[in-house]
Amino acid sequence: MPGAANRFTRVIGVVARNRSLTLLVLAYAVMIVAEFGQWLALIVYAFARGGASAAGLVAILQLVPAMLLAPLISARLSRIGAGRLLVTAYVAATTTLACCGGAILAGAPVAVVYAAAMAFSLSLGVSRPLHHVLMPLVVRHPDELTAANVATSWGEGVGTLVGPALAGLLISVDGAGLACAVRSGLCLSAALLARVQPLRAGAENAEGEEGVLGDLLAAARVILSRPNTRALIAFPAGVAAIEGAIDLLVVVLAVQILAIGPGAAGYLSAAFGAGGLLGAGAAVLLVGRRLALPLVAAALIGAVALGALALASTVLVAVILLVIVGATRSVQSVAAQTLLQRSTPLDVIICAFALIESLRDLGMVFGALLVPLLIGLGGTKVAFVGMACFAPLAVLAAGRRIRRIDEEASIPVVEMGVLRNMEIFSALPAASLETLAREASYETVRPGIAIISEGDAGDSYYAITHGSVLVTMGEREIRRMDSGQGFGEIALLYSVTRTATVAATSETTLLRVDREAFLTAMRAHPSVSAAAETVARDLLGVDG
Repeated sequence: MPGAANRFTRVIGVVARNRSLTLLVLAYAVMIVAEFGQWLALIVYAFARGGASAAGLVAILQLVPAMLLAPLISARLSRIGAGRLLVTAYVAATTTLACCGGAILAGAPVAVVYAAAMAFSLSLGVSRPLHHVLMPLVVRHPDELTAANVATSWGEGVGTLVGPALAGLLISVDGAGLACAVRSGLCLSAALLARVQPLRAGAENAEGEEGVLGDLLAAARVILSRPNTRALIAFPAGVAAIEGAIDLLVVVLAVQILAIGPGAAGYLSAAFGAGGLLGAGAAVLLVGRRLALPLVAAALIGAVALGALALASTVLVAVILLVIVGATRSVQSVAAQTLLQRSTPLDVIICAFALIESLRDLGMVFGALLVPLLIGLGGTKVAFVGMACFAPLAVLAAGRRIRRIDEEASIPVVEMGVLRNMEIFSALPAASLETLAREASYETVRPGIAIISEGDAGDSYYAITHGSVLVTMGEREIRRMDSGQGFGEIALLYSVTRTATVAATSETTLLRVDREAFLTAMRAHPSVSAAAETVARDLLGVDG
């Protein structure tokens, strides 16, 4: 069994070999720095003006517009492409956060500050699900999807550590306004990093437009019709509720319990972020493993640590427990996110993840709303214990489904993404694409080995998911092909022998589609057949 070091190296290799994935992870990490810093800065700003109740209110005000409007915006704009929409959301975040910081620094009315903060949260509500939607379309093998989510978790861990710590420093220097203004620059850098080449998603190729509400209802029906998906959603929603609670509780701990000042809330929150980073490192062990058991274990361990915070009497104990809560949060996020990506059909993935993100926001609203209530009823200890109860309840509610989640999360979303990005299959409807993806299989070829040989009978189409090949005709070199390209359609379409030899020039992984499945897809959809014949004619013109 590979050790942790090998798995760590594997994750690094997956990210390093994929430029789009690298840019997505970096942009996401930068946005997490901005998000967690802004969130803390606004809570401190509100707390100074009205205590815990005001801080809870501003947390809710930031989340409600995103919860209600982000799915509508995502569904309405999804046809411009997930990649373009992500950049647009990051640019909007830059503008709104700059306005928020400027309003605080200028001493503008509280309503202006809160309105800008709400607009910033709405931008994030659009951008977060898009990142997770793009992941299955960027990676080229199912095992790489877990690795990509681990890398995202590392980015989130760095962001949750650096964001609050930097916020604490900036708040100490010149208040919440400076913290927000500096973070607007980070959002701009994220927008520049996220300019990956737009990827084809199901919504961009939809054959009919049912409208925004129709798309959202279709996604909601998918979620409601899949018991495993419903069970999995409970975990990110529960984690979000804890996030909303922690942000308020660390302020109360810093100001009222430990009496170390409002700026120290940033450092306590950074301990939660540090735990997230440690948990992201531990999540590398999930690559290639079943995910349901680690998901449940992380939820329960995190609940115990959160409840134990009720007994914390020193800064050291509080920091240690916050680290544990943060670490288990990262493991839960990686496991649940990967299973959700594997379980969501490609044709509704943008809308579905937008709805899931709204449920996450609802969890944060719930946590932010419940904490002041629990504090009012029984004090800080009751708040910690009360919030800790939700994870065990989620495990109990989803208990029967947990053992079967890994087995039933079987939609070949990665393979569908690979085939969708092939020009020859780009017009294929989602149902047919899923059928084709289920029929496909992976092959790995060593350097120098011929995959197909000139003059042989054609039995398969090949999509390159990793590596490179050389196409030759006789002694003449025709072209080189890399990841994201495919070959073998000419012999299948025209019932002729192979017109060229294709050999691997490096260790190459291929997604192989058998002749019968390929031709069935071509015959069933004239637009797909026409696109395939155009590609084949172009190749024959070059080869001839």
